[in-house]
Amino acid sequence: MRGEQHHASRWLLFVLALSVGCGSVRDGRRFGGSWWGGWSALGRESAMSVSRVHGPEVGSGRAVLRPGTRVVLVDVEGPAEIARLWLRALSRDRRYLRNLIVEAYWDGADTPCIAAPVGDFFAVGPTPGLPFASSLTGWSHGALVSRFPMPFSRRGRIELVNTGEAEVRELEWQLDLLEGAGGELGRGGLHARFVRARASSHAHEVLALRGQGWYVGTTVSIEGPVDLSAPGERFRVDGEDWGRGHSLATYLGGSGFPGAEAWAAPNAGFTQISQERLTGYRWHLEAPIPFDDAIHVELGPVGTRGELATVAFWYEPESHRLPPVSYLSGVGVFGEEPGVLEAESLLPPLYSSGDSATEQITTLLGPGWSGNCQLLFAADAVGDFLVLEVSGLTEARYDLALAYTCGPGFGDYMARSEDGDATGILLEGGVAPEASVRVDTLRNLRAVEGSVRLRLTAQPGLGRHLGLDHLIPLPHSVDAKIDRSVPGGENLE
Repeated sequence: MRGEQHHASRWLLFVLALSVGCGSVRDGRRFGGSWWGGWSALGRESAMSVSRVHGPEVGSGRAVLRPGTRVVLVDVEGPAEIARLWLRALSRDRRYLRNLIVEAYWDGADTPCIAAPVGDFFAVGPTPGLPFASSLTGWSHGALVSRFPMPFSRRGRIELVNTGEAEVRELEWQLDLLEGAGGELGRGGLHARFVRARASSHAHEVLALRGQGWYVGTTVSIEGPVDLSAPGERFRVDGEDWGRGHSLATYLGGSGFPGAEAWAAPNAGFTQISQERLTGYRWHLEAPIPFDDAIHVELGPVGTRGELATVAFWYEPESHRLPPVSYLSGVGVFGEEPGVLEAESLLPPLYSSGDSATEQITTLLGPGWSGNCQLLFAADAVGDFLVLEVSGLTEARYDLALAYTCGPGFGDYMARSEDGDATGILLEGGVAPEASVRVDTLRNLRAVEGSVRLRLTAQPGLGRHLGLDHLIPLPHSVDAKIDRSVPGGENLE
């Protein structure tokens, strides 16, 4: 009990210092205002183990998590706040930290407010590294800890999902709860968004969000050549461009000099670093970034080889309906048919309206969907577009089957040949109340010099995102051989 009271007192001192000592950011808004300053209310609450409040079966537990299964760590009514989350796990899968996913749902949200691999969420990386402790996360030989305050008003649920091919054994967890906190503080719930993409000559989008909130941190993981002199962070807040940081090294608190080693400070550090791998974190506790209307965060570009993954952390009053991303591997919607193209393999687009087109990862469609990734296009307005080129074709005319995600956050897109020689079709991504798979076929496209150019244009509607997973070009005279057993199979032609 005394330890938890000490934890709450430490956060109280942090917030008091924040509200008194932090000045303005760009427009004079103080960080000690009612939204962020609500943390000072923690000093009035009693910190205790969830097990003391709701019973030991809720706040702690053990399990063996087989591939494709999930376990609920906590599911409690509010108002309350999860003050500490501790996990430990082992697996024969050397990348189990990337394949074990943490998801959190606040106040009845139907899509996860937190969705990230545990290795990326806790700033460890996709594979185990050296022990470290920062102000918000830590790792030590299979044990992970988070001290992010996670408030909720009505209900909070946290789950783990094993998306790997080996079981996760010796899984154990414990949570600490601040009973009665979180309901009237007004700062909103913690959100965390994982984005994974191939390294490219384009900047990597960490977060693009409309709404109100406070941005509080980033984790970064690079698998491939590491260039610490690559361009650093860039924030656009409420329409104002704050400029780009000097380098990736300075954003993560390092020097960028050759021979840099792993190190961990309270709010910045490298937990893994070599010529071919980097994992780091940056917590904005000393100066959280407020936004009233919108925020856009990007890094890099970091090079043209390898892979870059980030997690963005922010608080916002309302659960944001971001489009789902998938961490699940397995056969795609087209099964093992030859000639299937992963949509993300066509990135970067031939050209576009300038909106974000990234390779991302969904948990909503279950194992066997997406082959681990999908192309996600985030349009800002009706009429925004991207053009993809499908090359290596040998026939004169093709039918192009398109597999895409429908559901909350997704929108309708018109698909047609860029050459204008075929009738377009409407991809109805916004029609389903829950995430589902849909396949439509664009017919009789002319191949020019061995390639077909596909234009996708945002249409009116509530959603603005396109989740394009697979494409299969087939000669026009041959019917597409597509697995009709997948969800949405009644839409296959």
